[in-house]
Amino acid sequence: MADFDHYELWDTHTLLGVFRELDIVPSYWLDLLFPNQMSSTDEYIDLEKIPRSGRKLAPFVAPMAQGRAIYEEGARLERFKPGYVKASDPVSPLRALTRRPGTLLGPNAQSPAARYDAVKADILQFHRVAVERLWEWMAAKAIIDGKV
Repeated sequence: MADFDHYELWDTHTLLGVFRELDIVPSYWLDLLFPNQMSSTDEYIDLEKIPRSGRKLAPFVAPMAQGRAIYEEGARLERFKPGYVKASDPVSPLRALTRRPGTLLGPNAQSPAARYDAVKADILQFHRVAVERLWEWMAAKAIIDGKV
């Protein structure tokens, strides 16, 4: 029986090695229209909406009425705090005691420590795919609906 009290988290080097070996999720919308990434150290994101000149139609008025003002000078600032994405699933050491589908039986079977590492890699793959699908969904919503 394996002793699960001595398991530690993967160090950064091991985690990055496993992360590099994971399959890449195809991303149509992100690659097509959002190829660049903009990073900021600020807590909030400020978007300034500047009105375009010539985008408004002149208003209809009665022949003897005064005209209406349509000229806008200035801009509108919108500020928002972006959401944070954090997937979290506990890794139970008991999952390493059960055989995973597709693994070998008999003397060549994996040790509990190897099965535990495989479970962690599966969870890492699931989290990565879920986060990248969220990015892809947000890109598609921004293009299709103009908002997320």
